[in-house]
Amino acid sequence: MKIVDAYWDTRSLGCKCGEIDFDGNESTDEIVEALNSASVFDYLVIKIPVNHLEIQEIVQNKDFHFCESSFEITMKLSEARSTRMIDRISKDIHLERANSTTKLKIYEEILKGTFETDRISLDPAFGKKIAAKRYINWIEDELKKSGSLYHIFYKDEEVGFFSYKETIPGIEAWAFLAGIYEEFKTSGLGVSLLLDSTRKYALSRNCKRIRTFVSSNNLPILRAHIAYGFNIKSIKNVFTKHF
Repeated sequence: MKIVDAYWDTRSLGCKCGEIDFDGNESTDEIVEALNSASVFDYLVIKIPVNHLEIQEIVQNKDFHFCESSFEITMKLSEARSTRMIDRISKDIHLERANSTTKLKIYEEILKGTFETDRISLDPAFGKKIAAKRYINWIEDELKKSGSLYHIFYKDEEVGFFSYKETIPGIEAWAFLAGIYEEFKTSGLGVSLLLDSTRKYALSRNCKRIRTFVSSNNLPILRAHIAYGFNIKSIKNVFTKHF
């Protein structure tokens, strides 16, 4: 079990935020004690491995509400499944690394509503504008570390972006955030562009595998990743509570 002061979310959401990540090996007393001690937070996120209904029951009895399942998915880059769509568009995709000026274009698109299915966007206490601010702050935090940000172009038109870091340099890449701009969401190119772009860049860095997380609130994206060759590594059910 990990209890974390989620200071990064406190800054974005405007209230004191915390997280408890259960591993499934906790006793009933440990679970109850953790939940009671976490009441110092205004907003608390609980993550529980699937098949641990005893933890879920305790959490729900404490008035936490289910909001999503989080799928951790991975893929060996050599095992990606190409499609006719990807084969057709791949030659017309190119990337440009964002700088302090050009990244503003990405932030403008995020503020327009690039992401609408995450737990923050769907929470009436927060909503899409606060969720967008949270994503921008997240990118900024990662850029100060080892993360990078890329514009995606298709036939010389900017269509989206992805952010990138390596959790194990030269071995495992983490595509922690990617999005297609609003005007291209219905083009049929979106997910293919994102998947092909991030995979190509990871390969150029000689990485062997890629990892990311997808919410059950965004089933089309999850299906697309599975079809492309990703495998589900773990699933956690996510509960939240406002105090």
